[in-house]
Amino acid sequence: RLAALGELTAGIAHEIRTPVSGITGASEILGRKDISPEVRAEFTAILNQEAKRLDRVVHGILNFVRGHRSEVSDVNLRETVQRLLDLLRKEARHADVSLINAVPAALRLRTDPLLLEQIAFNLVLNAVQAMPGGGEVRVEAAAEEGRVRLTVRDNGPGIPPNLRERIFDPFFTTRAGGTGLGLSIARRIARGMGGDLVLA
Repeated sequence: RLAALGELTAGIAHEIRTPVSGITGASEILGRKDISPEVRAEFTAILNQEAKRLDRVVHGILNFVRGHRSEVSDVNLRETVQRLLDLLRKEARHADVSLINAVPAALRLRTDPLLLEQIAFNLVLNAVQAMPGGGEVRVEAAAEEGRVRLTVRDNGPGIPPNLRERIFDPFFTTRAGGTGLGLSIARRIARGMGGDLVLA
């Protein structure tokens, strides 16, 4: 446990250090009186960008640490998936990625729709971002022995074998600008809801 805590703490320190360094450097430049309006605007933008990045990291850490209270209701899974795909439609178009909702129209389950959306949102967003050259993300679902399996498929390059065991680790990411908390938070939520999140 102490080793895991040490690794988590080191990850937090690493993720916070980068934006703090950017904020410190930008503040020093902005403190000069001899800089041009163009340079001032450039470093003001950097300051805002790094402050937002720091806020995302802190928000992600809080989401990871806090428990999630479920508010269960009867959910139409296809409609829930469609809402999150609509939210990601613009980013998908920008990446030339097609989003396909292949969930059966009649499939329903008792769950927290907001937490389910948060999990699926992370998975679909990761899939879109893994295919900058274009492709297809397909969301499927099926009832299996009283439970529901929701599957997100893409035709991107996949996860290298040497990284497959690490993708759910807090702060592990292969994407520049990523916090590495999305999948770990999604798995934590899924398990808190009595399910699980796995890489097939």
